[in-house]
Amino acid sequence: MSFNAFNIDLGFRWRFAPGSDINVQWKNVIQESGDPLERNYFRDLEQTLAAPQINNLSIKVLYFIDYLSLKRKNS
Repeated sequence: MSFNAFNIDLGFRWRFAPGSDINVQWKNVIQESGDPLERNYFRDLEQTLAAPQINNLSIKVLYFIDYLSLKRKNS
């Protein structure tokens, strides 16, 4: 029995104002298991990379609002 996994995680953060961020995360997961164990490393790697992939893209925006400056503008 053999199990192979190949993961890629890529993260990007942009701070566009004090305390305010945009985060972008990309994750790629490849998992494969099977019989028998492949004895050739490069052939095994080729089979792993040919397996189905799971991709995930996540975007998060965090914006800081200064309540005191809003209060001064409205009064």
